[in-house]
Amino acid sequence: MRISEDSMEWRELVDQVLEVAGGALPWPDLQERLLKRMAKLGTQAEHLALQVLANIPESYLSSEDCLVRLPRQDRACVRCEDLAALKHELRVAARSSSLVLLSFSSTLCVPCGRLKPELQQLALEMPEVIFLEVDVEQNEAAADAYQVTCLPTCVFLKEGQVLGRYEGSDVDTLTLKLVEYK
Repeated sequence: MRISEDSMEWRELVDQVLEVAGGALPWPDLQERLLKRMAKLGTQAEHLALQVLANIPESYLSSEDCLVRLPRQDRACVRCEDLAALKHELRVAARSSSLVLLSFSSTLCVPCGRLKPELQQLALEMPEVIFLEVDVEQNEAAADAYQVTCLPTCVFLKEGQVLGRYEGSDVDTLTLKLVEYK
């Protein structure tokens, strides 16, 4: 398989790899995963690593860190895989003075699974609110930092300050809290 430099296939590959990784990866990790994916596809190209770098869309890059991210408008809720990614997203949010809903959940938690699509819908309906999600199994440090003791837990923040929290899975109560803190 051959991928042309100007095709949308590059962007689709980048999107797929970033989606699997939760929306963001350091550049070296992204490059490694893209090269592996392309090798599986049987892609042949001279200077493949350079082509991968040259074809990352500029909107995916940040001047603040070495992470390559899916553009925010492509995602309703931003997954934070580790504490560093969470801190970065919170710094960005603090500069915009936006309300942040920080959702802590687990793939093993049934109420979390029921709440997740509701959060995705709320994120689409309330673009002025930044929705961040943390899987406590993958990001224990973030759960500890916010003293999460039950799931699901939502923490509301503005300009880096905790405004309140909601522990439970009732979407109506959660929506009322969102409106209260906006």
